[in-house]
Amino acid sequence: MLIPIDWNVYKEAIKERFGDAAFDDSMYELNTLRQTGTVQKYNNHFDAILTRLNLLKPYAISYYLGGLKEELLGLVRIMKPKSLREAFSLAKMQELILR
Repeated sequence: MLIPIDWNVYKEAIKERFGDAAFDDSMYELNTLRQTGTVQKYNNHFDAILTRLNLLKPYAISYYLGGLKEELLGLVRIMKPKSLREAFSLAKMQELILR
C-alpha cells in the first residue's frame, strides 16, 4: 500500500536532492509576474527573468504590458511601444503622471 506524501514534503526532498534548479521555470515566472510596487521594481524583476529566456521582442513586450498595474496598462498599451525600452519609459512616465 502506497502512503500519500504531502506535496511540500516531496518538493523539499527533490530540492535537497537536485537543488533549486530543478524547479526553475522562467516562463512560468514571467507569465505570472505582476507589478505590485513601483514600475522600477517591476522592471528590475522583469529584466531578471527575461535574461533567462530567449523571447522574440513582440512577446517580451506583450508579457511586460500584461504584468503592469491596471491603471498603467491601458495608458502604455495605447502608445503601442515598439521595444521594451520604450515600454519601460512609457510606464515610468505614466506612473509619474498618476502620482
